[in-house]
Amino acid sequence: MTAAIDYEEEEVIEEQKQVKEDPVYLCFSLLPTQDSPASTLWYEMKPNCRNSYRSRYDEAPLDPVAKMPCNNTLCFGSVSLNSKLYVIGGEVEDTNNPSVSISLKDVYIFDRKSPESGWTKGPSMRSGKSFPKVIALDSKIYVIGCSSSHGCIEDAPKPYAEVYDPTLNSWEDLPEPPVDVHKNGWIDGYAVIENGSKILVSMYNGGAFTYDVKGKLWGQFSSKTLMERGGWFGRGAVIDHVMYSYYQGMVYGYDLSMNQWLEDPVLYLEEKVANIVVPDPPYHGCNSPCCRPPDEPKYLYPGAIPSGFVVNIGEEKLCMVWSSYRNRADRRDVHCLVFTPTVYYSAEQKIVATASIDYGITEKFIVEGQLFDDCFVP
Repeated sequence: MTAAIDYEEEEVIEEQKQVKEDPVYLCFSLLPTQDSPASTLWYEMKPNCRNSYRSRYDEAPLDPVAKMPCNNTLCFGSVSLNSKLYVIGGEVEDTNNPSVSISLKDVYIFDRKSPESGWTKGPSMRSGKSFPKVIALDSKIYVIGCSSSHGCIEDAPKPYAEVYDPTLNSWEDLPEPPVDVHKNGWIDGYAVIENGSKILVSMYNGGAFTYDVKGKLWGQFSSKTLMERGGWFGRGAVIDHVMYSYYQGMVYGYDLSMNQWLEDPVLYLEEKVANIVVPDPPYHGCNSPCCRPPDEPKYLYPGAIPSGFVVNIGEEKLCMVWSSYRNRADRRDVHCLVFTPTVYYSAEQKIVATASIDYGITEKFIVEGQLFDDCFVP
């Protein structure tokens, strides 16, 4: 009996410690139905809740911390800075010409410290941006890129990139990027590199570029595509000189110093993911201009197309978060796995990345939502 009580007390202590950890925010979209419009939901997840009976042995539903009716607004970017969530840009259909989309300048802010206030309108950007890449860095918010629903952005509105200063509550234009940025299509992958001094963006049609935050200069990072390993979508997480990203059930490493992908995915993760993933139902398409049918996965069994992200949670640790199908169309299972990556040279002189999985436990949560749009830390 005493041992049981001691164990329960230890559980409570560990739970209290966990509350102090920085959360990971998840962004999911619900597609419109005949009865309800499209909406976007944000969830707060605490990785490493390893001592919670509910999250370890039972299914743990997450309640959204914020919800926004989309009103046909899609393709926005989102980010967290301090206690606030930001929704930036997006696009709507032109009511006069449904085949044309209009990029939005809108900014909406949700303060987690005063949720009763709901979403408030922030200062609009200087130009409309659809599917922008949004990065919180040095207490400011950088917004880069504008993708039209047709993928042609050479005529994207200017400025192509802007920075928001919450202290001044105003936007500032960033220098226009090289012409090649526009010619190479929209941005797929992006990451903060070189200890926060640069933002790396990977273009869909080829090439990668950096923006020097301090020097306010654009530069070419690579003339070849960073999509050669199959894909790099969304945020990348950097530890030392390696950037990690999630793609179809695998985590890949990109050596920033050598400008090349590691030959193999990060070891010891793929089996963990494949054993958990439940196949998605057949893909029937999506009316959203932001929604593209995923390719058939190369490593997981057919039909299993989970979406996911890798985020840096500090102390040289990464958190892999991915979602998989549930037996209800409006629900997703969300899994998270905390690991510490290690890079070394093999006997064949190949750079190899391995993962030490913390505690050997994969957390599982249930959320309302269909499309896993984004994942980020404050």
